[in-house]
Amino acid sequence: MKRYLFIFILLLLTSLMGYGQSVDGTNKIKNVLVIHSYHQGLYWTDSISQGIKESLKSDSVEIHFEYLDTKRNSGEEYFERLLLFEASKKQLTNIHYDLIICSDNNALRFLTEYGDSLYPNIPVVFCGINNYSPELLKGKENYTGVVEYIDYQANLDLMAQLHPKRNRVIIILDKSYTGNRIKAELLPLLNSYSDRFTFQFYQDFKLNEVPRFLSGLGKEDLIYLLTFNRDREGDFISYLDGIGMIRQNSEVPIYGSWDFYFGNGIVGGVLTTGRTQGRTAGMLARRILEGEQVASLPVINECPRELLFDYNELERFGLTQQDLPPGAIIFNEPPGVIENHPVLFLTGGIFIVLSLFILHLRYHRQKRARRILADTNRKLELKVNEKTLALREKISLIEKQNRELQDALNQIHTLKGIIPICSHCKSIRNDKGYWDKVEQYLSDNTDAVFSHSLCPDCLEKYYPEASEVIKKK
Repeated sequence: MKRYLFIFILLLLTSLMGYGQSVDGTNKIKNVLVIHSYHQGLYWTDSISQGIKESLKSDSVEIHFEYLDTKRNSGEEYFERLLLFEASKKQLTNIHYDLIICSDNNALRFLTEYGDSLYPNIPVVFCGINNYSPELLKGKENYTGVVEYIDYQANLDLMAQLHPKRNRVIIILDKSYTGNRIKAELLPLLNSYSDRFTFQFYQDFKLNEVPRFLSGLGKEDLIYLLTFNRDREGDFISYLDGIGMIRQNSEVPIYGSWDFYFGNGIVGGVLTTGRTQGRTAGMLARRILEGEQVASLPVINECPRELLFDYNELERFGLTQQDLPPGAIIFNEPPGVIENHPVLFLTGGIFIVLSLFILHLRYHRQKRARRILADTNRKLELKVNEKTLALREKISLIEKQNRELQDALNQIHTLKGIIPICSHCKSIRNDKGYWDKVEQYLSDNTDAVFSHSLCPDCLEKYYPEASEVIKKK
């Protein structure tokens, strides 16, 4: 009774302190409290923190982290101790928070039960919530967030597609609060696969019993690993150790729904990532810090998921990239030839580039030479045409002159051969046998025209008087 009275007094004091530290508009730094359900170092929790930091990265926002550590502790008594711890810490630190982000169901349950007393009138953004229903926020108008929607159907369809000869699915779930909520969410779906699979829940186990159970699985089996952090006696095992135990002791394909198992033994699946949950919650928180009302930001029921596969596990079970659905992303794929010989391919690439450059230069040089040769040929052809035209003109002139000469020659009558002439009277016999005087013969056969005159000898012989007169002159 004294303990509950002490809790009540602490809650009353912290409530009064909360009201006295309301924002007056002078604070420039916004304080955001992140309450994680689990512990620091857990892959899922650290991934959510990373996503929140990415979305709220700013000099005007300071992020404070608290871890409820409910993977390793549970029960109402533990929640009461948490309440005492948070109330005491709030009283000691005297920090006013402008907004609270909580991750996973236990942190949300803690805030819905005790948040009004510890952090009155402070908006809350949640993420990583399984089996969400509006009843979880009944009477909480200052709450919004993103649901951790797990597409169980997509993963079961994927398993059926990739392993047509396997017909039993072993669903591994622990008996934690989260494990029980997942089972309640999953059960209604399994009836629709009654003609394809039989299902077996592996939930009531001790950690030292797990290897023997797994070693008995056969070629008809598949494992759907959901939560595996605590056995029936409350002993804790980390994500990494848990998947390591399952992978080491089983010879059947393992599928999951969260990225904290990926790369450590599961084949793959349609995976929800903590980083995406954190980034989405951080974006909602930023909008509220910038002035938007929580009532205007409805709960996001589906957050993006990724279709991821591990190359090593694909190869282990004889699966290839061609077997996978569109959009699949493969990790741990061995490096190709280029990755193994980067210097060789870099050198070859440089050689190819230089060769192409040289060929490019040669091509343009040849193109320029062809252009110059074409210009030269064109100029030479013009000159040849000019010379040919001039030569034709000269030939035409010569031909004209030849025609004129020929015409002149045609007008000249030449006398050839032996011409009969009388030795006394000097008459000439023509072609017809008649004798003509020299003057008549030449007139008929040439173009010569005669005019009569006297030579000096005849003048002296026949006209001596005239010859004397001429001589005297």
